[in-house]
Amino acid sequence: TLMRSSVSYPIRAVSLMTGLGIDTLRAWERRYGAVSPMRDDRGRMYTEADVRRIRMLRDAVANGHPIGRIARLSDEQLEK
Repeated sequence: TLMRSSVSYPIRAVSLMTGLGIDTLRAWERRYGAVSPMRDDRGRMYTEADVRRIRMLRDAVANGHPIGRIARLSDEQLEK
């Protein structure tokens, strides 16, 4: 059975949606494991949930939290 496919976005779109550079998004994924986008033949594909998480991380970093300390928190922890 096929899972209902949700919308997914390439890294360039996510960069525009979040205001974060592509290099930053890649580093957050590679270095910190902040998100785990799916991959297809076009490269990384981010879900709505990934984008929401990236926005929460971006906002926390803007408020002075180091990405290395918050990257592995759950979405629930980030919302607080």
